[in-house]
Amino acid sequence: MRWILLIWASKALLALCSGLDEGNSLSSSGYHLCIRNESRIVSFLVVHSVPYTVTKLCGGWFLWTTCTVTLYKMMHQIEYKTVEEQVTRCCDGYEQVGHYCSLSVNRSDEFTAKPGSCPTADRLSPSSVDCELDLDCPGWQKCCQRWGQFLCTDPTRPKQDLRFQGNLWNATVTVKMDYQQLLSKENGLLNLTRLLQAMITGALECDVSIFYLNSWPVHPYRISTNLLILSNFSLSLYNVAPKLHLLLKQIPEVSSVTVQDVDECVHPALHQCSLQADCNNTLGSYQCVCQQEYLDGDPNNPGVNCTGRTVCSQNVQKSF
Repeated sequence: MRWILLIWASKALLALCSGLDEGNSLSSSGYHLCIRNESRIVSFLVVHSVPYTVTKLCGGWFLWTTCTVTLYKMMHQIEYKTVEEQVTRCCDGYEQVGHYCSLSVNRSDEFTAKPGSCPTADRLSPSSVDCELDLDCPGWQKCCQRWGQFLCTDPTRPKQDLRFQGNLWNATVTVKMDYQQLLSKENGLLNLTRLLQAMITGALECDVSIFYLNSWPVHPYRISTNLLILSNFSLSLYNVAPKLHLLLKQIPEVSSVTVQDVDECVHPALHQCSLQADCNNTLGSYQCVCQQEYLDGDPNNPGVNCTGRTVCSQNVQKSF
């Protein structure tokens, strides 16, 4: 039974995460597919009747006379012509990976970046883990540069306020493949991440930002990947979840999808609240409110710049 499961997992891995292979046909249930008119040269076999002459005895009374006779023989010839046909290809900006379309590897920042920002040099406390991408770092750590090295580092608050960009959702997608086999392949985890990004953006049918968090093995022969989805305000949890659940129907390799709200207040990389502000989680977002003893220095961006109140003292001379 175990060897049957191994074969099944291997086939799922090859189907979802194989390298570019023109021999693989695109799945019609995938996303980012476009119909194009393409020209191609085709060869075909043509049979011609070719005449030729021979000299033979005429027959009859004059046995010694000869006649020229025309005969025909069949000649086979390969000819070529250009034909126009409609074909299904990956849309512009996408490339074929196995049976599906995804962003190219050189756009890895769009599907491997983790939330938050790299701290400034004076606040940088890197670990000893070398990295090339945020994907290489454990947990919430990002790949940050210092002294010519790239090391995994705890992130700081984001430079841009996520509240004014949309709602943030936590999605976990489980696919049918073996974790160790995935890691053994070159760019295996990178290919999985970019395929999931393409599937999520395709299912939601709108521009969203994807932040990678982590992946882990699930028995038997499955991998779960945790992602953050930043969408515009028109997408609520109640329409994001049903759209992503369609992946179970569209993509055979997907076995489970869960979508839920994320508490931005728990993770410093997800909010910009001042240290002197209270962070309150809301559905899809959060609110910052300066504490009672502090003033809000920027009402257009509440709770981000909280300053101490100015206390004015006045000396009063008493006269007797």
